[in-house]
Amino acid sequence: MSTHEVEIKIPLKEREVAGVRSKLNALGAKPIEKVREIDYYVDLRGLIDVLHIPKDIVLRIRHKKGASRESCEVTFKGPRKSDEVKLREEITLLIDDCSKALEIIKHLNLKTLTVVKEREVYGLGDLKIYVDNVEGLGWFIEVEGMGMDVSRFKHLLSELLGKLGLSGREYIIRSYLELLIEHYEKAGKYRRINN
Repeated sequence: MSTHEVEIKIPLKEREVAGVRSKLNALGAKPIEKVREIDYYVDLRGLIDVLHIPKDIVLRIRHKKGASRESCEVTFKGPRKSDEVKLREEITLLIDDCSKALEIIKHLNLKTLTVVKEREVYGLGDLKIYVDNVEGLGWFIEVEGMGMDVSRFKHLLSELLGKLGLSGREYIIRSYLELLIEHYEKAGKYRRINN
């Protein structure tokens, strides 16, 4: 079954993180979990022209490790449908073993690009809120609505950002992968992990 995600992210300074957490708690946001996520994005660039697929689709293998459990999932993200927020179809499948999925990718002679983050997940009404520390990029707050239209999301987002003291902050609709690639290209490094 597929759904669509609507999301944005805002960079945070490290000194802002404790205040954001405190305000989320004061708003009644429910802490769901703290996890370490390793995202392996399959580099599909070599297949785009051959298979005639859109350039901005994503295939991600995510290894998630929390205090009490570990999981693995494969996610397909369709082309973006908005310039205002990150809006795209998303299909996720839980799998038993990330290493086997990565082995399949290797046997297909495909490469992966890796994003590692420490993530705190909160629920607040119809929103999921993530406080992320992304290796190589720093701190972010990401706000996500699943299966809702853009106008409802923007309304809820505006209310939330006001209550968190983040109104007027410019938000980002690019993925952490895109931000990391940009960061490493500027630094003269390109963080590609060869399987």
